[in-house]
Amino acid sequence: MNYKKLLKKAVFCCALTLNLISFQTVAVEVANLYTAEVVLDDSKNAKSKANQVALKRVLIRLAGSEFVNSNEQLKKALKKPNSYLTQFSYGEKNGNAVLFAQFEEAKINQLLQSAKASIWGKHRPMITMWMVEENGLERDIVADSSQGIAKQVIVEVAKRRGLPLNLPLMDLSDSMAITVGDVWGRFEENIKKASKRYQAEAIAVIRLSNTSLVNNTNEQCGSNPGCQKSEYAIDWHVFNNGEMYTNSFSGNDRQKLISKAMTDMAESLHQKNSYVFDGSAENVFDVEIVNIDSMIKFVEIKQFLNDLTLVSDVKLIKVAGTKMVFRLELLASVNAIKQALQLEKSLDTNNDYFDSSSEVRLIDGDNAQSYTWKG
Repeated sequence: MNYKKLLKKAVFCCALTLNLISFQTVAVEVANLYTAEVVLDDSKNAKSKANQVALKRVLIRLAGSEFVNSNEQLKKALKKPNSYLTQFSYGEKNGNAVLFAQFEEAKINQLLQSAKASIWGKHRPMITMWMVEENGLERDIVADSSQGIAKQVIVEVAKRRGLPLNLPLMDLSDSMAITVGDVWGRFEENIKKASKRYQAEAIAVIRLSNTSLVNNTNEQCGSNPGCQKSEYAIDWHVFNNGEMYTNSFSGNDRQKLISKAMTDMAESLHQKNSYVFDGSAENVFDVEIVNIDSMIKFVEIKQFLNDLTLVSDVKLIKVAGTKMVFRLELLASVNAIKQALQLEKSLDTNNDYFDSSSEVRLIDGDNAQSYTWKG
């Protein structure tokens, strides 16, 4: 086994398929997971503190805030951010002094592996974000062209947590496909229809209110003197592979509530999409490609499989005409590689393979799957 390659791939765990939508989806490779920008404060040790904050943001982006905040090994590492720093610079952004920091990928990977973190790798699902702000009797969808604080917070938190997302254009096509009421009511079919043009792998809905949701929240307080009533209420919902997961909050600071909802949603997405790397794993998975009709295609496919995040080694084990079977040695579970391959646009899964009695079968069982190569 190539141990150098194994270490390099240790923490790049691919995302689960968030396949609510019926059209073909493609995972996004998120850039700059190992970089961070931090505004410097006016304290004497501002630069040192900024380095620690930058490292923590990178670790949270990969391993989630709950784990980073509770793991003793990572707490110790955060005290020595320079051990992981490869380059940095200082500049100005929006009138503030800013640290731009980049950390060494291999060292961060090794740190998280040794801490047994559950890692969310570079390939992440694109999210279409539908947000409605309710102000009194008015409700408005936050669009890509919006200039308000809501869009600003969404974009900032998404960048900080490494969430690839798009906001609706709310042009004529969107206006004909969906209404504010559809989004507010979370009418799944209408939201799916309107989201189809954005080719996302998950749909998120955020509702922020200073009226109806607040009234519902405050009514729960009743006459309890210890219950503090709030000016705003917010809830978020993510539709994922036929499931919906959600949470809600209330408070008096609109901007902080949006940030809290986005951060909480990011944490939930991390839990759904991350894997713990197991260096001792001996799992194998057989991949049949049914249409290899040239040496050029064979070389392309072999290289593609070798480059997969969760694969440490690839061997050709069977050949029959244009069909070839490759055995993959895995760095994670069989389920993880199945989910990862579903995200790859170069492959189409032959879902009816095991149901066809006329086919010459080269593979069998749960640890195998047949695919058509698209290139």
